[in-house]
Amino acid sequence: MPNAMIPLNVNFQRLVPMYFQNSAIDKIETASNSLELSNNSLELSNNSLELSNNSLERSNSPERETHFSQVDTEQAHRHSFKAKLMAAFTLVFACLFLSACVSPPAIDGETFTARQLDSELIEIQQQSLAQLSEFGLLGSVAFFDDAEGIRDAARFNWNRTEQETHFRLYHQIGGTLARLQQTDELSVLIDRSGNRYEGSDLNLLLLQHTGMAIPFSLLNQAITGAEPNARLRQKRWYANGALATYEAEFRLGTWATERWLLALGDYRSVTFAGQQFLLPHRIEASRDNFRVHLRISRWRPEASLPRTQ
Repeated sequence: MPNAMIPLNVNFQRLVPMYFQNSAIDKIETASNSLELSNNSLELSNNSLELSNNSLERSNSPERETHFSQVDTEQAHRHSFKAKLMAAFTLVFACLFLSACVSPPAIDGETFTARQLDSELIEIQQQSLAQLSEFGLLGSVAFFDDAEGIRDAARFNWNRTEQETHFRLYHQIGGTLARLQQTDELSVLIDRSGNRYEGSDLNLLLLQHTGMAIPFSLLNQAITGAEPNARLRQKRWYANGALATYEAEFRLGTWATERWLLALGDYRSVTFAGQQFLLPHRIEASRDNFRVHLRISRWRPEASLPRTQ
C-alpha cells in the first residue's frame, strides 16, 4: 500500500454525490443477466428434448437409420443433461450473488443473528464496553476510493474521554497531516499547514476542507465494538457475543443520510486496571466505492490529551 496520504489542506473533489450512485443496481443487473442465462439454458434444454423426440420418431424407419437414430438420441440426452446442469449452476450462482449483497462480510469466522445467539452473551459484552469511558489507541488507517483508483494510508493517535475526543493523523516521514478535536460544544479541524477550522459538526468540516465524507462521529462511537447511537440494521454477532457486522444510518449535517456498512474483527482481550475487555483490532467501514480500514496496534487504558493551545 503506498505511503502517500491525501494532503488535508487541499479541497478535493466532493465524494458525497458519488455515494448516491447505488452500486447495488449494478449487482442486481448482473444477477438479472445470470437469470437470463439460466432461461437461455432452459431453452437449450427444451430444444435438446425436441431433438430427442425427433430421433425417437425415426426409430420406425429402415434398419439403415436405426444406428443414426440411437446416436442422435444419446447426443440429445447428453445435451439435455449439460443444459440442465448449466441452468442449475447459474440459478445457484445468481441466488448466492444476491444474498451476498444483503450484509457486509464478517472479518473473523462465523456470525449469528440475535435469534441464533444467547442474548445474555450480547448483553454482557455491551455492558462491559459501557464501562470503558476513557481510552487511547494507536494504529493505521487506509482510505480506498475504488471509483477513482485512489489508495492512501497513514497512522493515527486516537484519544477519547467522556468530554472530548482528540485524533491526530500523521505520516512517519511527512509528520502531522491533520488534527481533529471534538466536544459537545465545538468541533475543530487543523490541517497540516496549521489552518484551524471550527464548526458544530466535525463530519461537515472534514467534507468541506478535505472533500472526503468520513463518518468520524460514527467511528468514534463504534471503535470499541459498542453499538453506536444510530439506527442499526442487519446486526450480526460472533459466537462470544462480540459485534461483528451491521448497517448504520449516518447523518451528514441536516441534509443527507448515508448508510454505512461496518465490520469488526480481530477481537482480543485487553486489560485495563485489572479488568478484561474484549476489543476489536480491525474495523472496516464502507459505502459504495469508498472504504475506510482501521487497524489498531495498541489500546491504552487512559487518554493522552494534548495541552490546550
